[in-house]
Amino acid sequence: MSRTWRVARFDSVVRSRGSGPNGLPQSEWGATGRYPVIGQGAEFIEGWTDRDDLVINPSPEMVLYGGHTRRAKHVLTPFVPGPNVKLLYPSSDLTAGFLYYFLESLEIPSKGYADHFPLVRRVEMPIPPLREQRRIIETLDEAFGGIGPATANLERNLANVREFIASASKSLLSDEDATWQSLTLDEALQWNWITSHLDGNHGSLYPRKDEFVRSGVPYVSANCIDGDQVDLSRAKYLTEARASTIRKGVAQDGDIIFAHNATVGPVAILRTTAEKVILSTSVTYYVIPHPSPAMDRGGPFG
Repeated sequence: MSRTWRVARFDSVVRSRGSGPNGLPQSEWGATGRYPVIGQGAEFIEGWTDRDDLVINPSPEMVLYGGHTRRAKHVLTPFVPGPNVKLLYPSSDLTAGFLYYFLESLEIPSKGYADHFPLVRRVEMPIPPLREQRRIIETLDEAFGGIGPATANLERNLANVREFIASASKSLLSDEDATWQSLTLDEALQWNWITSHLDGNHGSLYPRKDEFVRSGVPYVSANCIDGDQVDLSRAKYLTEARASTIRKGVAQDGDIIFAHNATVGPVAILRTTAEKVILSTSVTYYVIPHPSPAMDRGGPFG
């Protein structure tokens, strides 16, 4: 397995939303119509409708996922979604076809009629380069008789898909040529791989509730970490004047943010155009130099 593959948490590379008001109730599905109704049932097309106000255009393709049935569907043409399906939009480095096959390979334990999608969101997903993804899709499509995934009944082939993806993931994580090694925080500081780290313990300068405003300098806490990203839409804000009184726990674009209080463990890279971001007491920032002079010297592993 090439080292160009990477692993990412599912919800960091796939944007999702529910079918919501676009979900056509089963009672309104017809036997004929201009648009297919695609839901989370066993059949790819479960009905037809003329409701053009509910039509979704994949532009050019997307994936649907049934949280109750754990079924994925790769959609290439305009359609109307059934109720309670997830509409999945892959990031620019992930194709819908590869996402579809990956979802079909997952063996999520059944929880009855409960929504299984929260389990999917936390899955670690192997992601090859786009060219490799397309090769894998072509290989799997050909193996299944050359029938596109949008119309194929792949139930009898799921074992093959799971074996293929599982084999790729295992190879990625156990590549004998890989040089995965670990080091302590003290070692990283010693070798200048981390140049600074500090939490947002502001002491007497901790902002009061009435000091937060609608816009300004973002104030980030642990609940802003979503997957491997910092979601600034969840942040509170301080005025520039108030933020300028805070001397510690000030992060910038590219810093690593670690949640050490409340929700312990999540880590994300801060991506922001703001000049600075103020951290709460629940998170710590780590500054990584780019490029690291220690890495040029080989560091503790050199």
